[in-house]
Amino acid sequence: MKHLLLASLALFVCGVSPSQPITDSTRESNTDTQTPGVAIDKLIEAVAHRTGKRFVLDPRVHAQVQFVGEDLNRVTYPELLTILPIYGFTAVESGGYVLVVPETNVRVLPLPQIVGKETFPDSQFVSIVIPVTKLPAANSC
Repeated sequence: MKHLLLASLALFVCGVSPSQPITDSTRESNTDTQTPGVAIDKLIEAVAHRTGKRFVLDPRVHAQVQFVGEDLNRVTYPELLTILPIYGFTAVESGGYVLVVPETNVRVLPLPQIVGKETFPDSQFVSIVIPVTKLPAANSC
């Protein structure tokens, strides 16, 4: 029992798990999963080229986007709006530009306002004013 305890302690200190021996195939699979991906600014550049939209990137916008089964040159603007929140960013249209900023800053930016039956991509931040038509007198103060 004492020898088993010492062997387990030695394995724990060395960082080796007895249930998963380290082999060359384990090392190879770890390096395969650490591919750098595509820089997010290259993705935005490709979408800007396809859509004709002008983008301004916040200096904090840095990420490596991992694509599986998707071609960089086929990403559309609504798909970009879906990808950005995964990395903590969002895009807001303002003054003829699309501002790409950290998602936490979206509340201080001017957002498009929904008026009537306008539609926007599902992942786009918008604001809406809901007019109050009836309100009880007791709740008006």
